[in-house]
Amino acid sequence: MTMHTSQKYTNCTLGNELLEQLIQEERILFTDAHSQVMPASIDLAVDSGWHMKGSLSRRPYETNWDVINQFQKAKLQPEDVLHVGETYMFHITTRLNLPEQIHGFANPKSTTGRDGVVAHLRTDGSTLNDVIPQGYLGDLWVEVTPEIFPIIWREGTRFNQLRLFKGNPYLSDQELIARYVKEPFMYTPYGKPIAPRREMFSNGLVQRINLDLEIPGFISKPNAKNLDPIDIDNAKGDIPFEDYWDILQVSSDESITIPKERMVIAVTYELNRLPFDLAGEMVKADERTSAGLSAHDAGFFDQGFGNVEHQIGSAGVLEIRAMNSNKLIRHLDAITRLRFSPVTQSTQHYGEKSHYQGQSYHANPRKIIPRLAKHFTMPNRE
Repeated sequence: MTMHTSQKYTNCTLGNELLEQLIQEERILFTDAHSQVMPASIDLAVDSGWHMKGSLSRRPYETNWDVINQFQKAKLQPEDVLHVGETYMFHITTRLNLPEQIHGFANPKSTTGRDGVVAHLRTDGSTLNDVIPQGYLGDLWVEVTPEIFPIIWREGTRFNQLRLFKGNPYLSDQELIARYVKEPFMYTPYGKPIAPRREMFSNGLVQRINLDLEIPGFISKPNAKNLDPIDIDNAKGDIPFEDYWDILQVSSDESITIPKERMVIAVTYELNRLPFDLAGEMVKADERTSAGLSAHDAGFFDQGFGNVEHQIGSAGVLEIRAMNSNKLIRHLDAITRLRFSPVTQSTQHYGEKSHYQGQSYHANPRKIIPRLAKHFTMPNRE
């Protein structure tokens, strides 16, 4: 593969032009029409699935067929219900034959994360989740565990998405600071560019939770696992949010408590407006201080995120789950960090194919509302 459009960068994320080139060269093979090339990623569709006895670690050189044959409970049929706490393995319709210098990483799609579904990509012969080794040749799989709501799957459901990289794609803090000083791309809810401070930079830009809102977020119903299953492919926005979510209540001390096994949808205080040559990925703020807290399972931000007419930027939506015990979170606590990668030339940018373009922004900063998954209605914020 001729990497002519990435000569500007030694390390980069592949934009849609190079992804399309890999498809033309049969380095990326689709066996159906459901997978979709996005501005800096590929949505991965599934065609078949199995109910597993549980999630388990892989052994070197073990194939996913080996695991399925040994540990499956039953073969799934389209429109079967995936139950909370159960694990399922799906075959993905995309096959890879990557050039030696190309590797990748997978992340759940926004809808997957906002529905409280954990989805980890698996490759054959690797012990790592979500990692595509350099030069990988083979099929792709996704292990799915609903943790909040039961869901329905079908052939063509897209649980996760794939990014491909050349080299080490992420900017160091030194590189990020130099770029940000020249061109700030993070704003307060009141539209003021946030001046660079050293504590903002920690392997990316730190993102804090905003609880000073009229509707600060949503928390899943206590009996969520017993509710009617959600059709994860429904994009109509016709399911009443009140059936699955309560509006989040903030205490007088500006804190919230997340009971274990429940999930909160909230937003970042920072409004982000990504440049068109940088892709982002949301990850935990600090692994050492966030034990027992799962934050932002769906973390890919395409280049140009927040660049919407008449907007100064867009808040990031946070999916926060308490894993082992109740968790107390205060207004402006650091929850995630947004790390950045240069992206090769792309003819697309965020929003052209997204249900979430313009999410979580309002001219009145206190009227910002976290955007739920695309199936749900939203409260009126006028």
